[in-house]
Amino acid sequence: MVRRQSAGQNLVRRTELQRHILLLVWPTFLSSCNSHSWNEFISVAGTQLTQKAKPIILEEFGLERDSAATAPFTGVKSRDTYFGTIMKIFADSSLTNSPLAGVNVWAYGGHGVPDSWENVMNNPGSFLGDPFGEPQGLNSVYISDTSTMNILHQTLNRIKSK
Repeated sequence: MVRRQSAGQNLVRRTELQRHILLLVWPTFLSSCNSHSWNEFISVAGTQLTQKAKPIILEEFGLERDSAATAPFTGVKSRDTYFGTIMKIFADSSLTNSPLAGVNVWAYGGHGVPDSWENVMNNPGSFLGDPFGEPQGLNSVYISDTSTMNILHQTLNRIKSK
């Protein structure tokens, strides 16, 4: 498990039974939300984790929709920049002996439509992927987010072609 103390400093704990290491990367919690800070965080964490000789999975990486919107067809420009950076790191890692073995996007909303806050609170079964207590759809990647979906598909195709 990786816990962030400050940008560039991480505590790594593991037991001998762990088969892989999960690295959670949430730019909202980094001191500055730009591609340099994301690269630095992943690079420093990756260097520390490489010494553990375990595959690393970028777990639950995500960023909220522009202007904290929740509905499909709302802006995702900042998220696309972030996803583009993360997916480039991932695709580049496939060319080397990098321990970065996988990614897990937070959260896929597919064809979902966010329900009102009141309905979510009264009907806990109406989640899209965002946790209870957060507006549903805030971090969701919808099928209609074509620019984000293209980033994911292009990365997959790049990796498959190697």
